Amino acid sequence: MKKNWLWGTISLLATSLFLIGSTAAPSEVEALIHVFEDMNVTPEKVVIHHGSKLAAPIEKQNAEQLAINICDSLDIPNPKLYANRHGSKWSSSAKREEQSELEFHLFILEEEGKWVRPYISLQSQGEMKTTAAIRSMRQEVESALRKAGIEPSIHLSMQGRGAISKLKTDKVVEQMLSQLDAVEIEAMRTEETTSISAYSPFFQEELLTDGRRMNVQAAARIDPNHQRMVYTIGTPIITIEY
Repeated sequence: MKKNWLWGTISLLATSLFLIGSTAAPSEVEALIHVFEDMNVTPEKVVIHHGSKLAAPIEKQNAEQLAINICDSLDIPNPKLYANRHGSKWSSSAKREEQSELEFHLFILEEEGKWVRPYISLQSQGEMKTTAAIRSMRQEVESALRKAGIEPSIHLSMQGRGAISKLKTDKVVEQMLSQLDAVEIEAMRTEETTSISAYSPFFQEELLTDGRRMNVQAAARIDPNHQRMVYTIGTPIITIEY
């Protein structure tokens, strides 16, 4: 009897540990959506942005083909070349579903020699209001970059409007960040606008500011013209005008 009780206890403990370990943490998209849901705000604009130089140099003559390959993966028109004394840029854009637009740019500075490290900018923005739509577009962007041998560095931002809170903007932003267990790193506070950069355990992509790590930014602004409050949040930083 004692032996059966012992094995039952061990079995229950093992099952509990398995369930705890198998509970997936929310994705970045879900974490930001949950913040908006708790604030009774619907995303009106979402921006998914990658911007970085190639990790390894390529021959300058291969830059155009790289741009074409990325555009092909995204099923957008072949990029057009724009050149001046400062350098060269290949660009393409296209309207997508969910009233969004996809923009691609590849930049090379003129002073770079035969071997170059182009700067790649890839951005999708629009009215992606559901978690599934945002996740799908992010996966498409990441897939196109990885197919070209580029490790994605994604900045995700969303913005929406809601009723003006009885709380001041700084308290509204602090409430948003508290849902992410975020610790304030730096802030900008005025009568009508507050922006706070913070560090949260929910996000992996991070930046350094004055030697301190940050990976989420939230802002609230009173729009007197429409008598609404504008809510904005992004990781690792906001890439939308707020």
